[in-house]
Order: sequence, then C-alpha cells, then structure tokens
Amino acid sequence: MKRFFTSDWHLNSALINKYAHRPVADAKLAAQGLVDMCNKLAGPEDTVIHVGDFILEGYDRHGKEEDCAKDMPKQDAWMKQIKAKFFCIEGNHDTGHNGESAAKCLLLDLNQNYRGVTCGHHPSYCKEYAGNYGSTSKHGKIHIHLCGHVHGKWLLLFDSVRRVLNINVGVDVWEQKLVRDAEITNLLDYFKANFWTKIANDRSRWSNFSISRQEFEKFKLAHLAEVKAQRQVRKEEKHAKKGLTPEECERRKLEAMKKKGLI
Repeated sequence: MKRFFTSDWHLNSALINKYAHRPVADAKLAAQGLVDMCNKLAGPEDTVIHVGDFILEGYDRHGKEEDCAKDMPKQDAWMKQIKAKFFCIEGNHDTGHNGESAAKCLLLDLNQNYRGVTCGHHPSYCKEYAGNYGSTSKHGKIHIHLCGHVHGKWLLLFDSVRRVLNINVGVDVWEQKLVRDAEITNLLDYFKANFWTKIANDRSRWSNFSISRQEFEKFKLAHLAEVKAQRQVRKEEKHAKKGLTPEECERRKLEAMKKKGLI
C-alpha cells in the first residue's frame, strides 16, 4: 500500500490551464488526464490525499460562471473513475458549493522522523492556515505543513515567523503527477542536511526562505556530484595507503568483473 499527495486539480475549470501554464488547454481533456494519471500511479490498495481545490461546479468562489467549463461531469462522476482511496481536503475554491471534502486539515506521520505533520490547503502565512505550530521532528523545533494553493510558485518555503516549513504538493510543481510520501521525506532529508540548523538558529537571515522545484533539482544534482567526488577521494586515499597505482586498481577491477561474468 502506498500513500500519495496532490493538490489543485481544479477539475472543470475553464481558466486554470492557462493560469497555471498546464500542457493541455482543453478543460475536459486536462481533467481526464489528471484522473488517468492518478489511476496509473495509484491502485485500489493505495491512498491519495488531495489537498484542496479539487473541482468547480456551476460557478467559482466569486459567484462567476465564466471560470466553469460547460457540460462537464460532476464531482461524483470523476470520483467514480478514481481507483485509489481518495480523500479531499477543503480548499478555498471548494468552500460551500464545490462538492464534499473530508476535512480542512489532517494530522499525520510521514515516518518516524517526521511525525505530527499537518496537511491543509493554505500555507502557514495565510490567514486561512489550519495547521499548528508544534514541532514535527525530533531534529529541531520546526513544524512541517503539506499544502497547495500556490500552484508552481515554490516547492518549499520556510515561514520564519511561525517556524513552519511548508511543502507544496500541488500538481503544478510536481509536473502534473502525484507525489509519494517517500519523495517528500527525501526532500526533507536534503533540506535538513543543508539548511535545517541554519534556519532554526538564525530566523532573521532565513526569513521566508523558499526553493523552487528547478532550484531543488539543481541543488540535488550538485549534492550528488559532491558526494560522488568525496567517495572517489576516499577511495583513492585508501588505495594510496595500500601502495596501489590507479592502473593497478583498474586492472583488479576488470579481473573481478570478469570472474563475476559482468564483462
């Protein structure tokens, strides 16, 4: 069984594909694409938590009809297509008229290192924030909150006033895909290793520190390259202590691979 998060599908919206720069312009094709994507990644035994703004029905939150595409399926019809156990958290476009939601905020554990994580539509700096400010991790008094609402503006944002680390799980920052909880913990592990102590001890300097998806991918690649380089240095130092030349090391490596039938 796997658990996934997502947000801000805005099914049946006529304007969201242009606003969020999504790859498919047609509202019905875009909506069907998100449902098909969900079914491809998550099966009947899996759980998907949608963190707000799932669908528009009839009119938008301002009472305007032009944002709602015509002749679109209702929420129940879309939900029947989804294979996974699917739970909706209420978003600002859901409130009052756009279908049923399970809750405004959920409390959950990602793993033993990240417990008491909140999951709600709005980031912590919004007045509608429904999370809490308790410590989420045993590795520092910072609360972790999974949210949506901001589409592709940022992937991760640290709210220094409330000491909340916001993680955006919306489809527009995760390339129109669900995000698994393991991906979120990997993101948090990278962040903790490089920034956690800094922002925890010097809030003024790291006020509202944020990382976009593109910045994180560049950072991760650079980090992996650095780790690989460090491993190579340690390997060379180890061989040097044994008096082995690079040529001798390569010869031994090839011999070992031949014995294993790899070459």
